[in-house]
Amino acid sequence: MTIGQARELTSKTLVDLPEDFSGMAAFKRQKTHDYTRYEQGVDYVFEAIEPNGAKGYLTCQGKGVKQGDYVILRQSDAIIRYRIERIDYYSSPSDMWIALLVQSWLEQGFFE
Repeated sequence: MTIGQARELTSKTLVDLPEDFSGMAAFKRQKTHDYTRYEQGVDYVFEAIEPNGAKGYLTCQGKGVKQGDYVILRQSDAIIRYRIERIDYYSSPSDMWIALLVQSWLEQGFFE
């Protein structure tokens, strides 16, 4: 459809939306933080806690990172997206944190 064109709305076009959008609002607040240009062991440390790397701890610096956000890391030749399950900030420096990451299977390989 191009600008200026209209299409007829049918009953199949309309969607029933819940009255409470709090779940959608939380989803929209999630951010993706791209660390693929950073170097493992220098700019951040990722420690796998499962043999396949599906779960691990990431120690890094950066402001505005929170639970529920996503982090993209380069692992060998793959680019993998992880979801932040839990995050704890250090007191000094205040922008340093450690997070429990869980691989986001639907997004694995998406950026390759």
